[in-house]
Amino acid sequence: MHRSQHPTLPSSTEVCIVGAGIVGILCALELVERGHRVVCLEKDRVGWAQSGRNLGWIRQQGRDPAELPLMVEACRLWKELGERCGSAALAFEETGINYLGLHRSDAQRYETFAAALEAHGVRPERLDRRRISQLYPLPEQRWRYGLRTPGDGRVAPAFAAPAIANAVLEKGGRIFETCAVRAIDPGGDGRVRIETDLGDLTAERVVIASGAGSAGLAAGSAARLPQLCVESTVTEVFDPSNLWRGSGTDGVLAFYRTAQGHVGLSLCKGFVHRVGPQTLRHLGHYARSLRSCLQMARLALPRRNVGGDGSDVNPAPSRKVVRDSMSAARQRGLIGANARVRRCWAGSIDLLPDFLPVLDTPHAGGSVFVATGFSGHGFGIAPAVARVVGHWAGDRAQPHDLSRFRFNRFFDRTPIAQGPTF
Repeated sequence: MHRSQHPTLPSSTEVCIVGAGIVGILCALELVERGHRVVCLEKDRVGWAQSGRNLGWIRQQGRDPAELPLMVEACRLWKELGERCGSAALAFEETGINYLGLHRSDAQRYETFAAALEAHGVRPERLDRRRISQLYPLPEQRWRYGLRTPGDGRVAPAFAAPAIANAVLEKGGRIFETCAVRAIDPGGDGRVRIETDLGDLTAERVVIASGAGSAGLAAGSAARLPQLCVESTVTEVFDPSNLWRGSGTDGVLAFYRTAQGHVGLSLCKGFVHRVGPQTLRHLGHYARSLRSCLQMARLALPRRNVGGDGSDVNPAPSRKVVRDSMSAARQRGLIGANARVRRCWAGSIDLLPDFLPVLDTPHAGGSVFVATGFSGHGFGIAPAVARVVGHWAGDRAQPHDLSRFRFNRFFDRTPIAQGPTF
């Protein structure tokens, strides 16, 4: 439990952060280290939702060009985070992340990623069949083309947000769990009013980083944000028999293997979207990306007792996806015939029509900053987003071009260019 030592919600604060997932809790850390008075509100528990249920990848390759400067910075910050928070739980496994393929079209796509990386001073490694066989000494290795960024890696997601939360508390921040925010009113008097389950408070500035719940929290225009959710299942097996290590994907299966022999598996097209009122409400915004969405996610009926945003913070893993993940891993030789499921889990990913986040202040006066819609990319990029929020809170110029992440891009007739998918 990471609830603040202050049992009563204060009546006011300098900065209020809504959401204690990886983005929100890193924003809290950044701001308390800069000397701001911070209150962080979380409706469940710190890191309970998708922030603790992803693959933990910190990757620079495969990013939208507009995200890449942020991701280069984020990768550097992740490597410093363990020392910054005094926690071994934030250890960065710098194993590289390998994109693997069978066809020349894969090689051409990877070359586009490589050129973007090199333009930002990152040196990827282009992989041929021989090099891939060294990385994956499998009986029937079949991949012919690949791309690897050696500086990329992985952090165990289940432990990351709680470890950062401990550092926030030690540095003077306040965190309130099981404290749902009901409404946010920017007002007109220079103070933002926040209505919560534990009472009301005011703040000079508010950061909304609550995933799928972000769209409905800010009054006015932010309620129109065309945000939807998909569920993702991850399977972890124990298999000490294979010698490969690290993380990779071939567009069908994403996988990692730890030093302890734990192999994580996730189908790249194994997502589930539960159709609800929000699906129909935002369908027009997804016209350009509808084909990509339908290739990656199957449609299903909604469950009972999900949030009004269509999200379920604790969805059940898909048994079919678990079976298909195991089958795909065995076909590739990544696990042996005797490997068995150690555990499996599912999470709810919030996404936007172009698969890119909103990093913007949608209201006049700029007192509310929205950081949401990371579309499965949020864990890796979170430390750089926290730096962006730190510059905003301190009224400093942003070092990165954030125009691609404007809130109003969905409403001002800007042509929507689709970024890389999950």
